[in-house]
Amino acid sequence: MFRSMITVFCLLLIASGSSGLKLMSLDVPTAVMQGDSIWLNCTLDLESDDLYSVKWYKDDVEFYRHLPRDSPSGQKYDIPGIRLDVSKTPLSKMT
Repeated sequence: MFRSMITVFCLLLIASGSSGLKLMSLDVPTAVMQGDSIWLNCTLDLESDDLYSVKWYKDDVEFYRHLPRDSPSGQKYDIPGIRLDVSKTPLSKMT
C-alpha cells in the first residue's frame, strides 16, 4: 500500500504587521492514501488586523492563495498531485 506524505505550510501575511495575529489551529494530515480527499484548515484570530493573504504550499510549491482585496480573491495553481475543488472552499471563512 502506497502512502504519500503531504507537507503543507500556511503562510500568513498581515498588512498592518503581525502583532495581533494568532494561529488558532492548523489541521493538516501527516499522511494520506494516494487519491484520497483531505480537508486543510487554518483558523486565525486576527484581532484588529486586516488579512492580507493566506497561501498554501506542498513541497515548497504554492498551490493556492487567498487575497481578500483581489478579484477574484482565490487563485489556484495546477501542481502535480494536487486536485483542488474551489467550489468546496469556504471563502467566506477567510474574511
